[in-house]
Amino acid sequence: MFTVSTALAREKTYYWRVRSRDSNGRISNSDTGTFVVGTKKPRYRLELTDGTDAAALNSPAYVLDTPEGITQKNLADVIGLQLREETNYVWRVRAIDASSNEKLSSTFRRFRLADRYPPPAPDLEYPSDVGEVVNSRVGFLWEAVRDSGPNPAVTYGIEVSTVPTFATTVLQKTGLTAAGYQSSFTERLTPDKTYYWRVKAKDVLGFEVATAPRSFTVKRSVVKYTFTLANDQNFSNIQYRTSDLTIPSQLLPAPVGLTEAREYFWNVEARDDAGFNVPALNGPFRMRLADTLPPAPAVLTYPAMASVVADNTPGFAWEKASDPSGATYAIDIARDNKFTDLVVNKQAVGTALGFQMPSTTVLTRDANYFWRVYSKDSFGNESVSAPSVFGVGPKGVKYKLEVATDSGFRAIIKTYTDIRTPYFDTPILEAFDMNKDHFWRVTATDQLDRSVAAVRAFKFNVRNLALIRRGGLEGFYYDGVAFDTEMFRRIDPQVDFPVLADGNVAGDFDTGIGPDTFSVRWRGWFEATSSGTYTFFTSSDDGQRLYIDGALVVDDWNRQTTTTKTAVRNLGAGWHSVVYEMFENTEGAVARLEYSGPGATRQVIPSNLLAVIGNPGDKTPPVSTSAFISAAG
Repeated sequence: MFTVSTALAREKTYYWRVRSRDSNGRISNSDTGTFVVGTKKPRYRLELTDGTDAAALNSPAYVLDTPEGITQKNLADVIGLQLREETNYVWRVRAIDASSNEKLSSTFRRFRLADRYPPPAPDLEYPSDVGEVVNSRVGFLWEAVRDSGPNPAVTYGIEVSTVPTFATTVLQKTGLTAAGYQSSFTERLTPDKTYYWRVKAKDVLGFEVATAPRSFTVKRSVVKYTFTLANDQNFSNIQYRTSDLTIPSQLLPAPVGLTEAREYFWNVEARDDAGFNVPALNGPFRMRLADTLPPAPAVLTYPAMASVVADNTPGFAWEKASDPSGATYAIDIARDNKFTDLVVNKQAVGTALGFQMPSTTVLTRDANYFWRVYSKDSFGNESVSAPSVFGVGPKGVKYKLEVATDSGFRAIIKTYTDIRTPYFDTPILEAFDMNKDHFWRVTATDQLDRSVAAVRAFKFNVRNLALIRRGGLEGFYYDGVAFDTEMFRRIDPQVDFPVLADGNVAGDFDTGIGPDTFSVRWRGWFEATSSGTYTFFTSSDDGQRLYIDGALVVDDWNRQTTTTKTAVRNLGAGWHSVVYEMFENTEGAVARLEYSGPGATRQVIPSNLLAVIGNPGDKTPPVSTSAFISAAG
């Protein structure tokens, strides 16, 4: 075979022969041959696709036609395909001449492209280059990238240094999966100092690329915080919010009033000098207020304060105590206000709002009892109500009063029935004849209609004696809220306390009894200067009752702050019996008796319209004429 060293011209006919020489030097020539150099060499077509066998080449993903005279070296340059790492490929070559005749390579070839390339470098987003940050706990953000291989997962590493070469680092983290990092409290950077930072992205095969470094400065600044507390996780029902906090803590003020054992949500937002707001990355936060508070004390409703009950095995009732976890109750009943002489000792009743005294425990009639209720929540916190006092009255006793003009009660002139109190004031219109002897007696009847008469009758004489004493009502002062122990009596010109307490603290009433747990009953007569409609105003702290001409017109016997009640009565001109009662439990005390009527605006009843009888035993009312009457025993 012989190859010419000089390229022949294309599209030209050439002749050639072979000359032979033997060892003797004789020469012979072959027949002459002829050929023409064609216009062009064949071109090649590269067919390439991902796969592992020739069948995949029936629909090649890549087809590349190459120019004439291509070599193996510049073929790789011409392809310029972006192939995927860690992927199998198959390929073959098709030769095509000038006449479009084709011939495939005798076989196909396959290869696997190794992953020798790192993922793309992410763009750094925050802090910006040559920027300033105001929080020494810097948060870093960058673009998330994906690797081009079959597994696109990428992890990140961050480096922060005080020198651009990163010869040393002040912060270095690897294996991060998020495109950002919030430095911790212990990773705070120093203010007024320049730092450099970069991020490295690494694929699953360990190939890594680093970003170009950026610089930033930590600015010395005061970060302000906004604290928000809500009842729900969506913060649609905000309980409390405060802004412009300069320290990373907040003590809730008392008026916020959180409820124990309830769940709350809170979050914090930081704001820098530039006005950028950043919420806590791991918020919102959940908390539950520990239940260390007892339930609100139960309000005792029956028996009412200072009331008298007829049943000596009474029932007791109270209002539900407020507590988020609910409450159970227990009751004490005692004979003394110190609860040392107990009849019922902390008897548990569960969640019931009442207690029925068992028939085996009978209270003594005509005696006072004290009771209180304990309220306990599910956490064991316990409160106790203020004590209340009540009396057990006689067994349904009512009285009948008879007045006669003879000691044998054959000439009975007045009979008063269904009297429930051991005293009685006769109406003014039934005043008795003056200078004449009268006799009276009382009969008591119980619920079984059994009656007993007083052991003797009493005589009195209405005489024309001017013993009326204008100038006030007679006050009976008791220690205890249920008229327990009488301490003294006195004439009070008006019922207007504590104004008339002579400089003593509210609640003392200038009695010397003490500021708490006392009761007062004022008795006497009120003069209606003319016939007409009168309005009486009673004001008391705590309970109060008012009787006019023996009728109960104000019944407000409750523990309370100062409360005013009114009663309207049509009165004839003249004197009318009046009884005003009050009790004081604790704290401030008030008692005031006012009126308005014909020709008089509302005012404290003046002393000249109030009167008592000179003889303390006299229960007969004065008359409004010049003839006054009194009793003689």
